[in-house]
Amino acid sequence: MTKYISHYSALKYWNIPLANQYYQDKIAKFGDSQFLVLNRTDRYSHQGRVPFVCTKTIPLGGVLQTNKTGIVSLPLVFLQLSQKMDILNTIILGNILCSHSNGPNSPIKTNQNELYDFVNSAKGFCGRRKSLRALQYIQNGACSIMEIFLAMLLKLPYSLGGIGLKGGHFNFEIILDRESSRAIKKNRLYVDYCFPKEKIAYEYLGECHETTIDQDSIRNMALRRIGYEVIPITKSQLYNEYRLKQFLDNAAVDHGKRIQFHNNENKYLEMQRKIRNLLPRKAINN
Repeated sequence: MTKYISHYSALKYWNIPLANQYYQDKIAKFGDSQFLVLNRTDRYSHQGRVPFVCTKTIPLGGVLQTNKTGIVSLPLVFLQLSQKMDILNTIILGNILCSHSNGPNSPIKTNQNELYDFVNSAKGFCGRRKSLRALQYIQNGACSIMEIFLAMLLKLPYSLGGIGLKGGHFNFEIILDRESSRAIKKNRLYVDYCFPKEKIAYEYLGECHETTIDQDSIRNMALRRIGYEVIPITKSQLYNEYRLKQFLDNAAVDHGKRIQFHNNENKYLEMQRKIRNLLPRKAINN
């Protein structure tokens, strides 16, 4: 019998730092118990474990053999887990799977193109249509959970709780001029979420901000020197309904955008409330 570690057990195996943070309760709950079999008769062979059966033809690259261990690939993990998720949770999952493991220069284990190619070829699989929709809003390169939520609020359309800004990038690399490089002792900076065309840089101020105020001030001055507007956002602004509204209203103005709901304001507010409710409730170091 061939079996493959799957679902949250596979997510644990792939060891993506942001996934370990955001899904820590699920990963702890299921441990190594979830696996996939390709034959219905194998379903009852493992007491105390959680088997899933797939009799459909899995697209190429969906299951792998690694060090003699059968494992579901990250694109298939994305499709598996999204089956029981709504659209917002699916977007969060995809952005987490495409995140850096340790800073903007570290590798990512999968990317948006790989997820799209796999899901698009998974004809007949449950959750495929929702996953394809979510992939419109999934990007490579996040380095923190909070960056993902910031990007969602700025990028998603009104119908999903965002303000519909286009052209943003996670951890965008900005090359500094000579004077700024001398001042900051670096020749480049990475911005949490950046709109390079508009030269607007959003920076999330995490729990450790008070210990880095001087460094942040020098960094922001270097960015302003080369024409970037630096807009900070704090944890309290993300979690508080009224502070978040003020932040997003100002962001729309900064981008020259008028927020026009066309009778969908209630939907916008409902989805935005859902995004806030999905923010981490436990301490996360970012």
